[in-house]
Amino acid sequence: MMKKRHIIGAIALLLGMMLTSCNDFLDITPTGKVIAQTGKEYRALLTYEYKYFPEDRGLATLRSDEITLDKASITTDDQASYLDIWAWNDLNQQNTTSAFGWRRYYHAIYIANYVMENKDKITEATAAEVNQMVGEAYMMRAYCHFLLANLYAEPYKTQYEESQCNPATTRGIPLQLKANVNDVLSCSSLETVYQQVLSDIEEVRISSELPGSDPVDNPYCTIPEQIALQKLYLHQAELDSIEVSEGDVIRSVDQRINYLIQQYGSREAVEIFARKKISQLREQYKKMEREKEMMFEVQRKLVGSVSVTPAEVREYFKEMPEDSLPFVPTQVEVQIITSEPRVSREEVERIEGQLREFARRVNSGETEFSTLAKFYSQDGSARDGGELDYAGRNQWVPEFANVAFSLTDPKKVSKVVKTEFGYHIIQLIDKKGDLVKVRHILLKPEIEESEYQRCLARLDSIAADIKADKFSFEIAAQELSDDKDTRFNRGIMANLQEETGVLTSRFKMKDLPQDVAKMVEKMQVGEISPAFRMTNAKGQTVCAIVKLKNRIDGHRANMTEDFQALKNVVVSKKREEKLEKWIQDKIASTYVRISPDWRGCDFKYKGWIK
Repeated sequence: MMKKRHIIGAIALLLGMMLTSCNDFLDITPTGKVIAQTGKEYRALLTYEYKYFPEDRGLATLRSDEITLDKASITTDDQASYLDIWAWNDLNQQNTTSAFGWRRYYHAIYIANYVMENKDKITEATAAEVNQMVGEAYMMRAYCHFLLANLYAEPYKTQYEESQCNPATTRGIPLQLKANVNDVLSCSSLETVYQQVLSDIEEVRISSELPGSDPVDNPYCTIPEQIALQKLYLHQAELDSIEVSEGDVIRSVDQRINYLIQQYGSREAVEIFARKKISQLREQYKKMEREKEMMFEVQRKLVGSVSVTPAEVREYFKEMPEDSLPFVPTQVEVQIITSEPRVSREEVERIEGQLREFARRVNSGETEFSTLAKFYSQDGSARDGGELDYAGRNQWVPEFANVAFSLTDPKKVSKVVKTEFGYHIIQLIDKKGDLVKVRHILLKPEIEESEYQRCLARLDSIAADIKADKFSFEIAAQELSDDKDTRFNRGIMANLQEETGVLTSRFKMKDLPQDVAKMVEKMQVGEISPAFRMTNAKGQTVCAIVKLKNRIDGHRANMTEDFQALKNVVVSKKREEKLEKWIQDKIASTYVRISPDWRGCDFKYKGWIK
């Protein structure tokens, strides 16, 4: 069974330093590390565990009667990874055999315990946010102990004979209930393990009912209502003749499939864990994605005309207590000048020669394009043999798209293509209407260290001239910067806010490029940084200097400085109200049959039961 993963972006935090060589504990914060203190940092701990949660449950399937492996019918890679597990060869395994990740389970449990034990020390978080994290921690601990018991202990049986498992006496797994790395854990009985799992789940329920927390609805009633709402939206989409782009659907599905392949290591592994063929998964996901896009389109049409006036915004917040106003975290405005290192002619010739040799080998039938991509490509698609999703012409940079769309023979490889990302060769896989599917190999030229030093020295010289008032930062950005995105905007970096789609010059520190944030964090307003290296949005290492143009410290929102943020709150509220009214009107005017099993439910929306 596939594990549902919630991946939000990943931040690695070090909890602390425990010295076991003596009895005294030294309270030292390691240089450059972060000891979790704020709600944001504790959330990052949990998020990190969600991202790196073990993925080995599917391996247990290899020891069931459902799977048969045959050397003649599986790939060499799969033989190396899975054959010993399937054959129950635990004593003399190959060093390439996949490992069961019990250590990662206990690491996740340790983090969960740490959150629970320090809940009263969490700063910069509301009671509701703390309760949410504590509830998640209990659920994580329960889930990990449950999975460990299922993977490494005997099956739980309530009715047993002498020859079968007695939960009260059968050896289970060690329970880890404290965030103490020095604890020596002993094995608990299977019955004790499951009692602890149930106890932790009860703690989740209690956390959800604490003051400040939203009560957890009865899923027996909530889920059917959500399904019914989905059907209302899809019915409206049919009435409005709403259509979604099949190309967008295919791209989303391909991204999802490719993500699964990347996570599980191969298409075969995904099929084992999902118990479905990739083709079946693809069709299932296409239906889900198509319906989701249709629902979103209905909602967009319903709330697209919602707007508010400045007077409405002022009225909404007029009587609101100050401590209830939205908190706006510290924001900065940053100007930047970059210098891109030059590639030597010799390096370009080396790269082009290597790619032409790859093309010759593929065109002659000597080797497969995907094999070369896996070994040599420096693009993220290398793991998938260089394969890219179906895409339209405007989804790639023009140089790449022009060549990709000109290809007609899947057996032939393109000439070398230069883009801002590096040098490519491309092979056609398929064409579908105005979409094309290709695989490619990307090679990035190597930059000599002396070239980086030249760029850094040049930028330090520019900074010195600015400080000497020979010219302004704005003029230098326009005339001397290599950054096309900021050069004609006085060097000001722009931030596209995901939640609103608004382009602004203000950044939260977490939204700045990491290398820029490290510099800006220690700077005063008006200060220009020394030259440094950074990775730009294209994944290239460039050199830069930055100027901190403005810093707006964290504060409660006010109409003068944060009108847009306050306006967004009011717009969201009005949109929500409009959707709520539409749902109630739609329920009243649409025939809906609710099965007798759910007629006793206290649904959120009234009128389902006619």
